[in-house]
Amino acid sequence: MTYLKFKMGLKSLEKGVNITSGKADFVRRICKDVREKYGIDSVKYIEHEILKRASKLKTSNRIIFNEMYNKCLEEFSEAKCLCDFNKDGSNGCASNIVPENFVFDEWKAEHIDSCGDPRLVNIIEKLNPYSLEMAPAKYRCVYCYAKNKNNTTPVPTALNANNFEKYVQKYKIKIMRLGKSSDFGHKMFRENLIKILEIGARNDVRFILTTKFLEYDKEISEFLKKDNSAVHLSIGGDVFEPGPCLHGRNNAKRIETANEYLQDGVNACLKLLTDFTISPEEAYELGWQTQYALSNFPKERIEMIPLRLESRAKALLLTGETWEELQSPYKGNNLFGENTEKEARYVKEFSGRMIPRKIHDAYSYFVEKKQICGHFGTRKDGFVYCDNCHLNDERIKFPIHELPPPPKTTMARKPQDYEKEKMEREFRKKQMKLNL
Repeated sequence: MTYLKFKMGLKSLEKGVNITSGKADFVRRICKDVREKYGIDSVKYIEHEILKRASKLKTSNRIIFNEMYNKCLEEFSEAKCLCDFNKDGSNGCASNIVPENFVFDEWKAEHIDSCGDPRLVNIIEKLNPYSLEMAPAKYRCVYCYAKNKNNTTPVPTALNANNFEKYVQKYKIKIMRLGKSSDFGHKMFRENLIKILEIGARNDVRFILTTKFLEYDKEISEFLKKDNSAVHLSIGGDVFEPGPCLHGRNNAKRIETANEYLQDGVNACLKLLTDFTISPEEAYELGWQTQYALSNFPKERIEMIPLRLESRAKALLLTGETWEELQSPYKGNNLFGENTEKEARYVKEFSGRMIPRKIHDAYSYFVEKKQICGHFGTRKDGFVYCDNCHLNDERIKFPIHELPPPPKTTMARKPQDYEKEKMEREFRKKQMKLNL
């Protein structure tokens, strides 16, 4: 959100302004000042855009130059996202490991008794949890967006409390998200989590704790209330999240935990991820537990997370339709000779991923109240939503066409890639000759 809004601000500022000298100075000054003022996390996505825009500036007017510089800082300050500062407990996720002394029959009985999805039992049995060393990441959540960052065995990172407190004070951090790429709620991170919450209480820092593994803990509850922080329990579907479920944290348990924190006076919410293009009943047939969440937790404390599809395999598994079917409307006779008409459910965005084209009417409450984190729809009629992680009453909504595409990055290719391409080209030439 920060990067995109800041890019919009730069685009509006450069209209009618020409600068010839001081381009490099402009880039250095703004990057340095933004980094010092807001922290490294805040500028890593915008330096590329500053460089690209600064290269087009042409004039020697230093007054206009300084005016642009100040406006850029001002635009960045206003567009700042609440989640600019993040802290992870490890480079690996707890979903990648099986609990110690795991016994399948005992887990099965507990999972069924705690309203877990019975369809997961067969999946776990096929995965064979006793052979974890052969595939250390086979239990991770199917839809994981941080798969390239947390696919190792989780080991709690050493936390220097003094250095962390100095970091908080230096950048005057007031809000920080815990658990962006790896879950902070597992018990192996509990000692570090308590230390961080203590530092937050001393420095008036509010936390957004996003987790699947956190159980109800009275000590953590007291810190969250003292810091005026929020705990977000992520909800999806048991069949797509075998890792957390192996640790006894199925979706029903997480909703129960959220209710316990809420009853204790904590700002507790659910982050609900599902296929929002179909009804909750249809979503359950696929494996999502949307209906259970809507029935067992207050609607006003639920945040919608529109599903993003990054590959064909995920598209088929999470939505029940192929990549092509999801983005193609259909009108005609089906196999039974009946007239059928189907709208395209998903649309391809500029990043190459697919996002929902339209939200089902069953979720109109969340659209109306703007309790959504993300965007859906086409470039012409879609919208971007932000509910500020339920830390305040402000809700944001603006047209998706105002979002410029992200900067293009070039990935360095390995030597073997070139060899492979060369062999493929030669093979195709031979084929063509044979056909002729």
